[in-house]
Amino acid sequence: MNGASVPALRLDVRVRNGGDGLMVARQEHVYELDVVASFIWRRIDGVHSVADIGTALAGEYGIDPDEATADVAEALEPLLADGLITVKD
Repeated sequence: MNGASVPALRLDVRVRNGGDGLMVARQEHVYELDVVASFIWRRIDGVHSVADIGTALAGEYGIDPDEATADVAEALEPLLADGLITVKD
């Protein structure tokens, strides 16, 4: 996954608010997303790229955009591996 990759949500993923974050689940895979991961999740729309989400993250938290983009890609990898999202390169 790189900055140009475009993540999209799967339609069969269940999402629930859970405290400060979100709970997302598909089949036997369940994730409790913290505030930052929830920020990323809410921007996955099948249109915006990893770099776009990284730029938004950088603006929200005042961090370097390249570092934020790398963090977004890293955060999305397990969600992709467990089938909670899809990615177009």
